[in-house]
Order: sequence, then structure tokens, then C-alpha cells
Amino acid sequence: MGSLLAEAGGLLLSWALGLALTRPFFDLSVTSTRLLWMSISLGFGTGLSSVVWFFLWLCPSFPPYVAGLGELALLIVIWRFGGKFLLSAGSPQITGPSLETESTFTRVVLAVGAACLILCLVYGWMFNWYVPDGEWDAWAIWNLHARMLARAPALWRSHLLQLPYSHPDYPLLQPLTTARLWMFAGEELPSATKLVTFVFGFSPILVVSSSLAVLKSWTHGAIALVFLAGSGSLVHLGISQYADSAVSLFLVSTFALLTAASVYQQKGLACLAGLSAGFGAWVKNEGALFVVALVLVALLLAIKPANRPQLKALTWPFIIGLILPALCLAVFRTLVPAPSDVMSWVLDWKRWTVGFRGKRIWLILKNFGNRIWKIEPWPLPPLAWVLIFFDTVGASGSGRALRSGIRGLAVLGVMVLGYVVIYATSAPDLVWYLNTSQQRLILQLWPAFIFLLFLLTGDPVGRAPRHIDNPSG
Repeated sequence: MGSLLAEAGGLLLSWALGLALTRPFFDLSVTSTRLLWMSISLGFGTGLSSVVWFFLWLCPSFPPYVAGLGELALLIVIWRFGGKFLLSAGSPQITGPSLETESTFTRVVLAVGAACLILCLVYGWMFNWYVPDGEWDAWAIWNLHARMLARAPALWRSHLLQLPYSHPDYPLLQPLTTARLWMFAGEELPSATKLVTFVFGFSPILVVSSSLAVLKSWTHGAIALVFLAGSGSLVHLGISQYADSAVSLFLVSTFALLTAASVYQQKGLACLAGLSAGFGAWVKNEGALFVVALVLVALLLAIKPANRPQLKALTWPFIIGLILPALCLAVFRTLVPAPSDVMSWVLDWKRWTVGFRGKRIWLILKNFGNRIWKIEPWPLPPLAWVLIFFDTVGASGSGRALRSGIRGLAVLGVMVLGYVVIYATSAPDLVWYLNTSQQRLILQLWPAFIFLLFLLTGDPVGRAPRHIDNPSG
């Protein structure tokens, strides 16, 4: 019991770091913004803790309690001074609609969504009780890397390089999070992997629903909660101890913060968005592709002179936020020079002449289409429900939130294009490669897709749209 409490305390310490970092930006007198603040802070907290412990593992002569003291010191500094550096003077805080004014329909849908989420939590706990080490990639990659960090702090780099099947080039945010809890507990308990997978598995759903409640309406957030919590494939991926859900969390957080930064004209939010995107790259290689996609879409938008002032105002804070996780990733790549199977194939230009053949490209696109359409084994596919919902309520008109949604969908489109290029140029056995990874890649993007599409829709209960483009109004 003592070890379990130590793990829970370590997780709460991470959460406190995230809460302290994001606290200045939220009007905590409103329920919707409190929920968004609490859900989005989990990702930032685990990311910051992973940075502190990463630098500890670079100096294994230091005892683990030094990293714990470093986290406490960082918490005090952020809580005391973070707002002065991140929040612009006179800038409005993020605020949302009050739940007390919502319709009976919205309250019923919200109650159904909460019930679905509770059932998902019960299912997740039961699944991890019978499969404590997770599924294949969990025990062969993510939990294995965590065990190397916990058991051999001075040798983990050399040990990783001896296991090419375990993808030693994969970044360390999730393994560090698990190993950190084991170090707090003093032993390798399966409860640590359960706690970590619950944080990363369900946070994307909570961030999507709470951010829509703030940026659109409670009805949008409630419907998204029912839709995502009822997606069995998404929930199963989240509880399988894979790192894909962590990537999904940081993608959704980045889009939500970029939308809020555009609406509230708050540079500090853009800085947090950069930090979130960087943590996505610190989780898995797909997160690095996300950063590249963001840059490419921003460059395309900059072609139009009218877009340049806002892009310029948000780009530099975004880059500043990106620096810390990018530094961790650069140090990791330098110290663990493991070849990336995907990138080594992509950079082999001879493969491009083989990969970009019509039949091969058609197979990739056909599989993407089939898997997106049949992402869940429902009688009517989820994408059809989304399109029916969009057609029923219509678009929300114009404004910064609408433009953010369209730009975000463009980013996801660039990521899918990147996946097509990687599949075409890197997979010797293309069918096997598609069958073992494509579903997970689509599910990584699914919560972000739902968030961005819901940004474009009108109010389902037919009320006048909330004018979030004028936050003070």
C-alpha cells in the first residue's frame, strides 16, 4: 500500500506542475474552464516531470530524490513567477459558458457521456488487471524501456542500443513517466503502468470535451464526450499501455491552445501550444511529423499577406515553447544514436522510385479509406454519424475559431500525406506494415479530428452562437 501511495503521490506532483503552469490562463470561477484546466494540465505535468528526470538519468550518480526535490523547486518557481512571464498584461483569461444556463437536453447528453466514461474506466481497470504488462508494443517497447531506466540508470543507453527490435530511437516521455513512478515506489509495481495508461488513455477524451465546452458550447462538449467515450477502438488503444494515446493528447492540446491563442490574442497560450507540440515529439516520432506539418501549413498561410500579422504574433512564442522538449530530443538522439528504421528508408532515395508506383500508392490510400470508414464496428460507421451531425447543425459561420478549425484539418491532412510517403518508401512488406500500424495512426488523429470538426459546427440546440471571437463581449 505504501508503494502505491508513493506512485500516486508522484503522479499528483506531476499534475501539480501542470496545474501551476497553466493556472494563470484560466478563469477558474467557471466550471467549463476548471474542467479544461484540470484535464489539459495532466499532459503538461507529465512532460515537465519527464524533462527533470531525463536530466537526472544523464547523471546517474545523483540519487533519485534529487529529481524529486528538483520537481518541488520547479513547482514553487512556476506557481510563484510563471504568470508574470507567460501571461501578457491586461490579456483576458480563458472563460466559458456556465453549466447552470444549459438546456435539459445538454444535461442529459452530459450525464450519458459521464456514464460512458465511467464504464470505460471500469473496463480499463479490468483489462489491465488481466493484462498487467499491456499488449505487444507495451511490454516490448514502452515498458521495456522504462525497466531499463529504472534498473540500470548508468547503463540504459548502451542497453537500448542492443535491442534493435525494441525501437531504441523512440523518445522517452512515456517510459520516463513510468520509471519515475517506480523510483518513487522503490519497486516495479504493475500499478504504475496502469496509472500512466489511464492518464494518457483518457485525457484526450477529457481535453476534447472540455475544450469544446469552453470554445463552443456545453452541448458540443457533451456530444463529443459520448462519441469518443463510446468509441471502443479508441478506448482499447488508450488502455493498452501504448504511447499512441499520449501523442493524441498532445495533438489535441496543441490545437485547443492554438485556437484559444487566436481567439484571445494571447501569446502565452501560443507558447504553451509550442510546449505541447514539443512534448508530442518527445513521446513518439509521429509527434515530430506533427511539428513538421504545423510548420508547413504556417508557411503556406504566410503566402497570403493578410495572414502574416497574426502568424508573426503567435509564431515566436510557439517556437519558444518548443525549445525545451526539442532540446531533450536532440540530447537523446545524440546520446542514443540508434538508426530509425523509417527515416533510414525514407532517406534512401532509391526506394522512392520503387515506393511511388501507382499500385502501391493505391493500396495505401484504399486501406486508409477503409480503416477511416470502419474505424469502429458500428452498423453505421462513426464517420457517417459525424457527417450527419455536421449536415444537421450546419457550419458556425465565420471567425477565428472557424479559421483555426480549417487550418487544423489542413495540418491533419499534411500528416496523412506524410504517412502515405513513409508507407510508400519504407515498407518492404507493405500489407503487414499497414495491418500492424495504420489503425493506430488513424486513432492517434481521431480525437483531434473530432475537436476540429466540431469547431466548425453550429449549436445543436439551435441557440445563437457564442461570440468567442470577442472574449470580453
